[in-house]
Amino acid sequence: MINLNEKIKNGLGTILGISIQSKEPEKVEESTATSAYPSKSVGTSEVNKALKKHFFPVARQSGFTKVKGKSCYKYNKSSVFVVSVEAVGKHFSDVTGFTPLSFMCTLGVFFPFIINKYDQEGTGVGYDKDGLPVAFPLHQSLRLQNFNFSKQARHGIANPAESDRKDVWFVERDGSNVEDMVHDLLQAFEANAGHWFTTYENLELAFKEIEKERDCPGKFEKLYYMATELQNEALEALYKAKMS
Repeated sequence: MINLNEKIKNGLGTILGISIQSKEPEKVEESTATSAYPSKSVGTSEVNKALKKHFFPVARQSGFTKVKGKSCYKYNKSSVFVVSVEAVGKHFSDVTGFTPLSFMCTLGVFFPFIINKYDQEGTGVGYDKDGLPVAFPLHQSLRLQNFNFSKQARHGIANPAESDRKDVWFVERDGSNVEDMVHDLLQAFEANAGHWFTTYENLELAFKEIEKERDCPGKFEKLYYMATELQNEALEALYKAKMS
């Protein structure tokens, strides 16, 4: 029977578009398809240690005051910024050839005032004991890409579409390059996150940025609630009409 913590993890995984595997067991199981790899493999704790040592301190310096698991949160006047690092997990590994502890990093923005039309009462957004939202929608998101792609050997990935993708950091099974990959993530974060988040820190700037996106019901819905929050009656009426 799945407990509450497992439901929360699965909800965040769905939101971020990645597979979040259970923390038990700590050691990653070897599959028969990867018998050519060294027998020694590391667990999630090795990645966590490197993130705590190198990545999270820089995130805190950037204003992310809460760190929980492998996610960081920054609270603004009208939004919550999220940085989430997650291992790709065993299923992704079996399908693509990446090692299970290879990871992705997603930047996200959550606007608490936007009401999901399928959840008018807001029951889909809960808060944990630390006041952090759980199972909540990211209204804007960006998947970070490798800063220096050439650092990754990527053994055992036959599909060119997978071997060339730049939104995954390849962690060797023996953990020998964990710190290198976290350092590369840190460089990608420092090069891209500040500018991207600044776009959404001011609600008026965020509104203009979202207006540039391709027209779709989701865009109109976001702009309607943003116009309401900004108390701009003309834009509120405009996007309310477009929503219907």
